[in-house]
Amino acid sequence: MEPTTWNIFALIFKLIIYLGFANAIALPVITNWAGFNSSVLKKTKLLLFKSTLLVLFAVVGYFFIQVGIMSESGIKGMFDSFMIQLVWNSSIGITTLYRLLAVGCILIIANSRRDYKVSFIYGLSLIFIGLSFCSSGHVSELSYLPRFSIAIHVLIALWWMGSLYPLLLSCKHSTTKNLSELMHKFGQIAVFLVGILIIAGVYLAFELTDSLQELTTTRYGQLLSVKIILVFHILLLAAFHKFIVVPSLLKNKESRSSLVASIKAEFGIGVGILVVTGILTTLLGPGHHG
Repeated sequence: MEPTTWNIFALIFKLIIYLGFANAIALPVITNWAGFNSSVLKKTKLLLFKSTLLVLFAVVGYFFIQVGIMSESGIKGMFDSFMIQLVWNSSIGITTLYRLLAVGCILIIANSRRDYKVSFIYGLSLIFIGLSFCSSGHVSELSYLPRFSIAIHVLIALWWMGSLYPLLLSCKHSTTKNLSELMHKFGQIAVFLVGILIIAGVYLAFELTDSLQELTTTRYGQLLSVKIILVFHILLLAAFHKFIVVPSLLKNKESRSSLVASIKAEFGIGVGILVVTGILTTLLGPGHHG
């Protein structure tokens, strides 16, 4: 598919949704682990609130862009009542509903104190986010196992991406001891989650391509290969954190600045992965040739 203005705006809104949901998944967890003081905690909650409002705008905007694409009659077609109803009753509408429900849950979390009710609502938000990524497009036509794998894959990837900002905050505001403990705990959880991420990713790569040859002979496969390379590099950085930087935090004062630089590099690669993923799901698709 050649990129059009519609597709470009759809890609931009999709990237906003990715980053906003990454914050929603990671911020409540990492800020709880980090034990930030009230001022930093307030800052993270404000970020969660603002980014969620941005996601709300992007979700609604993405829906109406899909209406405009379907109507094929310009901007006016975005507000055609018949086409709105038609798209709402499609898999796109189901995805939009799940995302709106997730946004509602996250806004409650952003304006609540930590208690069991918030934990329950956080769990609901994860379910709605996961469902939203496996209920539309070619993905909705797959069987239950690959759709479940996509949901798990996306949730873990977004959690990892969203964790980077609060980790940077911890590098700035936490004591060396607390930072070391946070990074150690993050590393322990990340090892387990990364294992699941890789297994799900490899399974999906085989599920969405007919053969390994497609990784070099189709545009979808070539871009998927780029994503795999970027993932490999971000895993190398994560290993560098866990096995070299974090163990030296308590011994070497320069390790904190090394950690900051490494996390920033990881964030840059992570954004690249999200962009490639957005292009794969917006402009291309499995089996796309040429």
